[in-house]
Order: sequence, then C-alpha cells, then structure tokens
Amino acid sequence: MADDLQDVQLERAQVKKALRDNGVFLGMSGETLAQYFLQLNEKENLLLSQKLQAVSTEVAAPEVAAPEVATPEAVAAPEVAAPEVAITEVAAPEAAITNGTGGYATAAVADRVAALEAAASAPVAEPVLAPAANPDASEEPALATHTPPVEHVTLEQLLARELPSEAPERIDRDSLLSVSAHMCRYEASCSESGKALRALASLAYATPSKVADHSDVLPQTLRLLSLHPSDDNVQIYGMRSLCNMASNRSVALNKLSSADILGALVGTMVSRSQGSTSQDKEISAKACETVARIVVADVSPPRPADAPPAWLDIGPLRVLLTLVSAEDESGREVVVQLLQQFISNEVSTSDYLAKRLVAYAAKEKESDSAATAWLLLVKQVAKADFAEI
Repeated sequence: MADDLQDVQLERAQVKKALRDNGVFLGMSGETLAQYFLQLNEKENLLLSQKLQAVSTEVAAPEVAAPEVATPEAVAAPEVAAPEVAITEVAAPEAAITNGTGGYATAAVADRVAALEAAASAPVAEPVLAPAANPDASEEPALATHTPPVEHVTLEQLLARELPSEAPERIDRDSLLSVSAHMCRYEASCSESGKALRALASLAYATPSKVADHSDVLPQTLRLLSLHPSDDNVQIYGMRSLCNMASNRSVALNKLSSADILGALVGTMVSRSQGSTSQDKEISAKACETVARIVVADVSPPRPADAPPAWLDIGPLRVLLTLVSAEDESGREVVVQLLQQFISNEVSTSDYLAKRLVAYAAKEKESDSAATAWLLLVKQVAKADFAEI
C-alpha cells in the first residue's frame, strides 16, 4: 500500500506540474489532463484513508510502570478504543465543459479541481493521546484527534506557475518581449498580470500585427483572463488588448477567429452582463466591440489578401453562430444580442445573416448535439426582435 500511495503521489505531482506549465503528460493536455488529475486525487484520498485505518488499529495503550517500592505486579493497561475513521466519498469527475485555453465555461472544472486539491492536501487526522494520566486514577486516558484546518485551494493557486521568490521586475512597456515575459512569469499575481496587460494594450494599439504575431501573446492573454476572471484590471486590459489587435483586419481573420478567442469573449459577456458596476459594463462593452470588429473583417469587403478565401466559410461569423452548446442558454442569448447589434450598427444586414445561419444547417445536422444547438439558436433568433429577419 505504501508503494502504491507513493507512486500515486509522484504521478500526481508530475500531472500538476504539466497543468501549471500548460504542458503534456502521457499524451494528455488541457481538460483531458485536468480530468486525469481529478482521478489521481480520488485515488490518493482512498489510499490515505486505508492507510489511516490500518495505523489506527495498531495504536497501543501506554505502558504504566509500577512504583519501585511496591510489589512487582503487572499493571493492567487501560483499553483504548481505536478511533473511527470516516472515508470521504469523492464524486467521479464530471465531463468538462470545454473551451481549450479560452476559459469559457471552465467554472465547473475549476471548482471541482480546487475542491479535490484542497481535500487531498489536507493533513489526515492522526490519533493523539492525551497527557499521561495518574496511575492511581480510575479514569481511562482520553483519546484526542487533531485535524488542522483545510485551506481552500483556488484555480489560480493550483494551475498558475509559482511566483518567483524575489520582488517583481519592472516592465519595459516599450518592449514586447519584456511585457510577454512578465505576463508568463507573474501569471499567479492579479496585480502584476493587470500591469502587464495594460502595457500590452498600449503596444497592441500601436502595432497590432506585431503583437499578435508573438507566439506567446494570445495564449497567455487567454490564460490570464481565465486565471483571474473576477479581477477587473485583468479583464479590462485583457479585453482592450484583444480589441486593439482586432483593429487590424488581417489579425482579426487570421489570429482572432478561433473558437478559443470568440468563446472567451462571449463568456466574458455572459459573466459580466450580470454585474451592475461600471467596470462590468466596460468589460462587457469592450468584449462586444471586439467581436464586432472580428465579424466586420469577415463580412465587409475588401477582404485582406492573406485571409482564408470567403468561399471556405470558416470565418468568425460561422464560428460565432456554431459556438454555443445546446445547454448554454446564456451564451445563446448573448449571440442573439450580438446579431441584433450587427444589424442595428449596419455591420451586416438581416437578410445576409439569415442566409448564413440557414446555410450552416447542412453541416450541423451531422451530429445530434450540433443539430440541437443550431435548432435552439434558430428558435431564439425567431423569437427575438429583428428587423426583417
């Protein structure tokens, strides 16, 4: 049992490191690796409970030495009942609601990973004998249990890279390399992540193509947005960075049209639309503006020469209209609101959007889940207040 526990703990540490580094372990990454991490936590909990049960049955009562002046007699040691050990039941991990690195709909996975990590890292209650009793006393020695408090482990603490021990370095705001390195090195810190994204937003305003071409910028921006969903500075400057990059049509079509990017933007609109603060409104509005810029690049001529041909129909509008799952009612409402804004702001016409939506039916009917999601979106569109759609 000891070898099994040691092997599980070693493998769990390796998986945790891979998650923190956004890496691969035994061919698994992302949500699949997170699910495997949950299973290892469950196995470790069970092994720890079994080990505690075995140890508790071997707890012997303390021997009491007889006084030297007395006739040597065997002093009966009081019987100490073994403490009952409760085995915590850990639910099997649920299927992840996925969006890659974008962080859209990762709350369920985040909460489960955090809860299991807290349970697994909590010291197991060990039997502790009370101070030795007077040999002449008739009372049996009390058996106490000591259980240190369990600290809640957040998603940030679990998956973010550990912060350096030294004080944070200054950011060279004019250097993309310095800003990108700061985003990666101090990702666990809300304040440092906010500073780095603020500098990135300025660089993206001046040179959107250069910023988007950096291999670390977009994945790390999505990662920071996912790690710090409730931090206003991270969310505001993250949205501004993406919006400034989307001002370049080539960047919008070639770098920002993925399901990860659009999923993060829609997810931000879903979460922040429920808030009432000025920060919530600004973040939601900036996410909406970013989506609009990306879609404008897709539907408005002239099309950039380096963009995928329009006839392939793999652009951001198709991604947006096929993004949300059948279960995601809030996401579907946001997509419908975006379509309404596209029409009112003359980004596109109702006739064009309707034709594109109907055209996607042939592809979406290939799977039951996609067909259901498409039908629900069409139903929502039909019920909404559109101009001649």
